Formats: sequence, structure tokens, C-alpha cells
Amino acid sequence: MQERCFWDDPGYEANDPLAGNERADWLIVGGGVSGLFAAYFLLKRGERDIVLIERGAVGSGSTGHSAGMLIGDLQTGPWSAVIAKYGAEAARAYMSAQEDAQRIVRSLIENEGIACDFSMRDFVLINDSEWAIRRTMHEFAARQAIDPRHPTLLDEEELRNEIRSGEFYFGEHLEQGLTVNPLKFAHGVKAYLVRHGVRVYEHTPFLSYRDGVAYMPHGTVSCGHIIHASGTWLRDPSLKNYMTTIGITRPLSQGELSALNLADKDMFLDDGKRSFHYGKITADDRLLLGYGDVLGSSSSAVVRLHMSHVDNIRHFIRRFTGYDIPLEHAWTGQYSLSTGLLPQVIVGERESSIGGAGTQIASITAVSYLVSALYHDPHPLDALFYAD
Repeated sequence: MQERCFWDDPGYEANDPLAGNERADWLIVGGGVSGLFAAYFLLKRGERDIVLIERGAVGSGSTGHSAGMLIGDLQTGPWSAVIAKYGAEAARAYMSAQEDAQRIVRSLIENEGIACDFSMRDFVLINDSEWAIRRTMHEFAARQAIDPRHPTLLDEEELRNEIRSGEFYFGEHLEQGLTVNPLKFAHGVKAYLVRHGVRVYEHTPFLSYRDGVAYMPHGTVSCGHIIHASGTWLRDPSLKNYMTTIGITRPLSQGELSALNLADKDMFLDDGKRSFHYGKITADDRLLLGYGDVLGSSSSAVVRLHMSHVDNIRHFIRRFTGYDIPLEHAWTGQYSLSTGLLPQVIVGERESSIGGAGTQIASITAVSYLVSALYHDPHPLDALFYAD
């Protein structure tokens, strides 16, 4: 088993680091999905004087080490809690905004021809205990209150038509999600930004910001506004870093995929525990499985492989498939998660930040709101983010 990330992009060439002094209307710190889409939404506003810096290569942090499952759902807080705090109308606006984010991503990939193994897949929650079923039913009622079009409950026979696995006997069919090679996706978005005039500097760590000037090891950027989108590097007590591990098997045969009823490559989530399992079939027919949300102790997005997570993933593969399938790749990464119900969005006069979304679609949703708020535009999500 190779203890490294499976995703690669062999032809990618990183931009040069920042050397010297620059001026810009906007500086974005972070080349993950949040930072990339902050630049994207600013471009859509007509802004052209934008600099983006990334301490490594674009996509080398949490984004490029993720599962590449772009699903419009909450990781920060359950829908039932969002309804209880903000009301059904505000929750409905947030769900709609995540759908908009998915459409934006799909349109960008298709219109720009971003080669990132993109496809649309069904997304299924799977349960193996009565306790998990009760939780699913509770959240099903919340989703129904928001928009009755979305969820569909699956009994044992119906679940077999989606995913055939002996130990799971109840489920819920949610909206479709996008699946991508997350590293190639990030690189494709960067290429779009560069073509539209965004100056991107890689291998450029951010050091400090004062009096309108951002300092890096070999240069500065004097900027009108800075947006911090640096994920696990953000320092805030309301943000915590969590470790999760992903394992990827050898390619499965068409017979194996058919036996699991995964020839259509549905994505799935084991919704039974706090530390859930999530999975999909990759473009080359490998089974990808992720697990874990233990607190991390480092700000780096890439950490040492968590072997107890690997053992758990191997055990889950045996339960899920009925036999052992060796892992060919496994890695542990960190992601930032808000301690509240929603991602953290801080809008300042000259300095703003976005963090703790947990999922990439939620990140894009929050960044879209942040850019709108910077223009002081009324927004359907004001009732959620402005209230906090």
C-alpha cells in the first residue's frame, strides 16, 4: 500500500513564487476551493486587479486531498438544527444556495472543458442500525420541511436497487452530487482564473498583514482588501482542524461492481455514527472509502497516515463488500470545521475570511455570500450569516 494521495495531475506546472512588490485591489490568501472561488466570484463582479497566493501548489492542501465528492449538504450542522435556530425559510435559502453552487461548478467544468474525471452521481445514505434509522428519519423530516422534492426513503429492497450490501438495510436517496479528481479540478479552476487576468503565485507563504500591506518571504502585496481562505492555517477559536483518512482499492471488475450494484457509481455515506464512512467509485473503477473526524494537532493539511483509520476502512470494506479488497493508496489529511452550525464568514472593511465549511460545495456557497456581502448587496443568506 502506498502511503500517499492517489490524486495526481502529471502535466501540471506551478506558477512562480511572488518575488518583489505588487499592488492589487484584492489579495486572496489560499489556493484551495475557497480561495479559487473567491477570485471567481470577484471576476464575475467585474474585478480584474486580483492576486492569489498559495503556500504550496494550488490544490495541494485540503482540497487536493479530499474525496472529490461535491455534495450539497451540511457537514457543519444538521438541517434540523439549522431550522431550529434560523427557521425553515432561511434553511431553504441555504439549501437553494448550495444547489446554485453545484450548478456553478458543473457549468464551469463543462463550459471550460476542465478535464477532472467529472460526472454527476446519485448520493445515498445507508444505515445498519435502528439508532441510525431514527436519526435518518429525524433529518428526513427536516429536509421535507425545507423542500419535499429532495429526500426519498429507501427500505431494504429499494436500497438493494441502489447499493447491494448485506449489512445495510435502510437508506435515503438525496439529490445528485458531482464527483471529480479534486486536484485536477483545482488546477482547472486556476487555469480559468489566470486566463482572465488573476495573478497567481504558488509556493508563496503568507506571513503577516498590516496597514494595507501583506508580507511574504520574498515580496509584498499592497492591497485594498484581503480575503483569508487558507483553510487549516486560519487561526480562530471557532474553527477546529479534524483528521480524516481516505483509502483507495485496486480497480474492481465489472462483475464486482455489478454484485454491489455500483456499476452506476453511486456515492454513499454511512450515516450511523459521529465518525461516518463515505465512499464512491472512481473514474477508473476503484472503491474509495473515507473515515474519521478526530481532532488534529497541526495546521498543515497533510499529516502522517492515521493507521487506526486505515484499519477501520479495511474492516468497513469487508462489511460492505463481503470480502477483503486490498488498499493500494491511503492518506490522512486535515480539514477545518466550524464549531457552529454554519461555515465561518467574517466580513471586514479591509480584511475578511472564510473557513470551516467542511465540504467544498458549502465552501463555495459561503464564499459566494462573502463576496456579495463585500458589495453590501442584500442576499437571501443574510438571515443566517448576518445573524451570527
